[in-house]
Amino acid sequence: EAQPAAPTKAQPAPVQPAAPTKAQPAPVQPAPAAKAQPAPAAKKAKAPVKKVAPTKKAAPPPPPAEPAVVAPPSKAGVRDDFTVIRGIGPGMQRLLNQDGGIYTFAQLAHSSPDALRQILGDGGRLAQVEKWIEQARQLAEPA
Repeated sequence: EAQPAAPTKAQPAPVQPAAPTKAQPAPVQPAPAAKAQPAPAAKKAKAPVKKVAPTKKAAPPPPPAEPAVVAPPSKAGVRDDFTVIRGIGPGMQRLLNQDGGIYTFAQLAHSSPDALRQILGDGGRLAQVEKWIEQARQLAEPA
């Protein structure tokens, strides 16, 4: 007696391997060539450099037309208090001393208004330097 065949699931047909073929390499695309960029200095052709004989250095600028102080320097260590002159505070006195080298009433009295304005800079544009000079003359006179 034959036994009935058990129902079986359908099995896929066995896959036959393909016949071996020579592997063909994939076509190679050449890489895009990097654009050659010239160095920044080489962008423009420079004109040939002409050798020039060295020239003398420029002359130094001429000294100011008017010296800041006309009076001779003060005696060593003598400094007058300019704050007794109306319109001169500690800041103006510091400018006169440090920037102008003016330390005495006599030096201030012998200074020109233009020289004083130059020493004071923008802060001196409203200063009444002519009155300072007059007051310094009075204070510089021997008592």
